[in-house]
Amino acid sequence: MSASTAAPPKLTTPKPVKETPDKKHDMRDMPPPPLPPSMHPHGGPPGLPPPAPPMMKCGNMIKLNRTPNIKLKQVHWVKINANQLSASMWKDARDLTDRLDLAELEEQFSLQEKKPFIIKQKSQEERQMLMDTKRAQNLGILFSGIKLDSLVKLTEALNSTVELESFPADKMATLKRYQPTTEDIEMYRMYADKRDSLHDVDRFMLALCEIPRLGSRLDLVGILWDFPDHYLSLEEEVNDLLCACDEVLTNAHLTKILEYLLSIGNYMNANWNSKHGVPGFQLTSIEKVLNVKGRDPQTTLCSYLVGQLRKIDPVLLEWPEGVTHVNKCAGYSVKAVGAEIDVLKNDLQKIKKTLKALRDHKVGVDKMDKKFQTDVQNFIVEYDRKLDQLDAKYSKVTDKYKQMLVRFGEPVNKPTESLFASVSLFADIFQQVCDKTK
Repeated sequence: MSASTAAPPKLTTPKPVKETPDKKHDMRDMPPPPLPPSMHPHGGPPGLPPPAPPMMKCGNMIKLNRTPNIKLKQVHWVKINANQLSASMWKDARDLTDRLDLAELEEQFSLQEKKPFIIKQKSQEERQMLMDTKRAQNLGILFSGIKLDSLVKLTEALNSTVELESFPADKMATLKRYQPTTEDIEMYRMYADKRDSLHDVDRFMLALCEIPRLGSRLDLVGILWDFPDHYLSLEEEVNDLLCACDEVLTNAHLTKILEYLLSIGNYMNANWNSKHGVPGFQLTSIEKVLNVKGRDPQTTLCSYLVGQLRKIDPVLLEWPEGVTHVNKCAGYSVKAVGAEIDVLKNDLQKIKKTLKALRDHKVGVDKMDKKFQTDVQNFIVEYDRKLDQLDAKYSKVTDKYKQMLVRFGEPVNKPTESLFASVSLFADIFQQVCDKTK
């Protein structure tokens, strides 16, 4: 390199000037400080998302702002205790799901293929029932499932004086156990304008709550349906008792046979009673008398009597044929029948009282109600007359039974079932011996 050629000058980097504490900054070139969050129009600095809302806490659980559209894999963890929450960082925790890519989260951690989210109306099973589950199940069983015509059938039954095949008495009796209570009526009234959103069984219960005086109607139809059968049963018993009393009072053959038995018994007891006999014996002791055995175990006092009557008075052997109603009344009690007649009288008074209450309640009365009230009134007139007739027959029974007690020297308090059972047993034993010894 020649001496005339000069070397290029070296470039030097200027050293930064150190700031000294006493040197003042030029603030004109610096950006202004950010506004406080409370003064910013969007609640925070531009470019940053708004602050997450605080999570709604309920006890030791929180209410989520968003939930997935599909089922995701489960995260297993142990939640903190409620008494540790207030002193932990979790007390200020926020739900930050709005800042997350939830679509990717669902895509990666779904348990099934993601399907479009469709909002659908809740099914009957998903709708929460107001009624107790067990009670709802029983009502469902009662009506074989709550169907559209269930209420129609019930309404028809509640306006009928006779039992309907579509809604029999046992179903009506079961419904009485599950009818709306006062508390039910108060609760369901609040849902009167929301019935479409209710479960079927709740809609049915709401309809029951809206039936005027439902409890009284259930009691009324229960009495109305049972009353005729109860009356017929009692009428048959009274007629049987009346016939049985007549059979015993007018059966001359029975009286004659009892005389034979008294003679035989006194004769057998003569050496046991200083040769004195008794003037008579109670019919309730007839079984012991008839079953006294002879030396031959096959021979009884009854078989001896039958053998003697065949020889001296065979027509008396036919006496059991004249006490057919006595056999039917062997288990009847005159006192119990009288009590049952009183029950019918009280039931008829209940019918009258309930009918008056229904007539006084004039709200919502329709043609079906009016017809039902007319039918009930006709029912009352009919059975007022029939009960008077039954009462008159029953009085005859009590009078004739008193005559029986006097005729056979029985105690005045001897129950009918005991006396008729003894006569019936006498007839059975006597007839069996007759059949064996023909």
